[in-house]
Amino acid sequence: MNFIHVDVVDAGGENLPRLRDDESGESGRGLQIVEMLAHRWDVRQNATGRTVWFQVQYERTKGIALPLPRQRESPESDDSTVKEATGACGDGGVVGR
Repeated sequence: MNFIHVDVVDAGGENLPRLRDDESGESGRGLQIVEMLAHRWDVRQNATGRTVWFQVQYERTKGIALPLPRQRESPESDDSTVKEATGACGDGGVVGR
């Protein structure tokens, strides 16, 4: 399997990002999109901020040569803390706990 790995880093805040049930809310849609598209994702927090990372699975197409960005290993994680995308949003919990 092939994956594209994406890290989104920010300075953090009072709370870790979480999935939300409120579709009409003014915020919180980013993780709903990640949940729908990603194979795996998680949230990491450290002294300098937080990182939401996710992996999207893709299939290579034979006969088409597309330049790919440099690939790297995903962050090491304890598999028990990694959120496996299920396609169902709104568990209301904090990911990674």
